[in-house]
Amino acid sequence: MRSTSVRRQQSHGFTLLEMISVVALAGLVLGISLVNWPHLRARAESHQAASLTRTALRQARSLAVHLGYRHWVVLEPAQRQLRVFADADHDGELDLDADRVVERIPWPPGVRLALPAGTTQLGHPTLNMTLVHGVTEPGGIAVLDDTEHHVLMARPDGAGRSPDDRRGLRGTVLVYSSSGGTVNAVVLRTEGGEISTFRLTEDGWVPA
Repeated sequence: MRSTSVRRQQSHGFTLLEMISVVALAGLVLGISLVNWPHLRARAESHQAASLTRTALRQARSLAVHLGYRHWVVLEPAQRQLRVFADADHDGELDLDADRVVERIPWPPGVRLALPAGTTQLGHPTLNMTLVHGVTEPGGIAVLDDTEHHVLMARPDGAGRSPDDRRGLRGTVLVYSSSGGTVNAVVLRTEGGEISTFRLTEDGWVPA
């Protein structure tokens, strides 16, 4: 009888003070999360836009190699989207009206295909050089802004190229920036078709 009585005394629920403490702690955690949510969402959106672009470029390259004819990735900043086209008539030229759309990919509305507001230049993600937005630098890197649509081409040999630029550039850097100040970049090496993504930190660019 005594042991049963002891067990009954030990098996009790939470006290009012304990429940109030748990609720207060949960409220504090929720409040911190809500304050940081816009920044966290902006960081995720910038990274997502870069990842979607990398996926589209890889898809276009893979299709071009396996099917044996050209594919294009068309970035349309005003529509906040990119589209993958196949050279349906095999004439080697992009026709937005006639060529087949393989895929349409929207990117997050809070992201721009541009440098962050108030920024005129950034260090290059892969080379020890200055990357100036919209200006061709030594080494053949073109940086696109969000003023019009841009076209990147994938050839059957696996290489890439920008048919809109006739200056023989060896690569393209796509810079995505969010309203929260986060920056991601997609680097396309046209000669080998290499595609990489980076994010900008306080210490510079790091692979993403």
